[in-house]
Amino acid sequence: LVMHAFGDALALTAGANTRALEFLDKALSSDPGHPLATALASWCRAQRGIYNFGGPLHVERAEAQRLAAVALALGNDDPQVLAILGTASTIIGDLDLAEILIGKCLAIDPYCAMAWQRRGWIAIYRGVGTALADFRRCLSLSGTTDPDRHNTLFGIASAHFLAGRYDRAADWAVRGIAERPSAVWAYRIAAGAQARSARMTASRNSAAILLRHYPDLTVSTIIDSLPMQPDFLTRYAEAMETAGVPV
Repeated sequence: LVMHAFGDALALTAGANTRALEFLDKALSSDPGHPLATALASWCRAQRGIYNFGGPLHVERAEAQRLAAVALALGNDDPQVLAILGTASTIIGDLDLAEILIGKCLAIDPYCAMAWQRRGWIAIYRGVGTALADFRRCLSLSGTTDPDRHNTLFGIASAHFLAGRYDRAADWAVRGIAERPSAVWAYRIAAGAQARSARMTASRNSAAILLRHYPDLTVSTIIDSLPMQPDFLTRYAEAMETAGVPV
């Protein structure tokens, strides 16, 4: 059950997220003290917040935080559990805890690709320029068959957006979507970067695809879900509005 859930959690789609939580509910009803199952449940709840998969943002974040605390109490020396909890903590905005968990994971297992990817995302959320090196390390460790490779490509796109390299950000976002077309939420990355690089037809098309799948989505709900720094969010919000996402 946990391995099925892990595969679905890596897909980063609303349907897969729902399936993962169903598997994890069954696993935890059988073994409530399973650290990996609890960590995965925390990550899935965090996904529901940042990718607009589920209920109110504050509810999903609170549940992700609660489950992370439970998982850490169950066992905190398994690098896989640490990487997953670091990922969950990152996307709910608890960056201090995420850095501690990812640092501990890499001290135990310096070849953990998931932890290197997450370190890159933490750098983006912190607004520092070290993310690309971490994403490259992740790609070198994980190879071309990594089921989470698309999220690394979206991270590279976001790193270029952070640095103001909008053409490159748009190219990497499109590349990530091509590798995982079902990750429809990622059109928000593409739309923002395309708008900033004056690819207005492409930007409006990306926004239209995003809104077709998330008809209630607004710039405000997107911005509220992201733990980036104010400068990044201001530029991104302006780009999303230009692309045609309602304010």
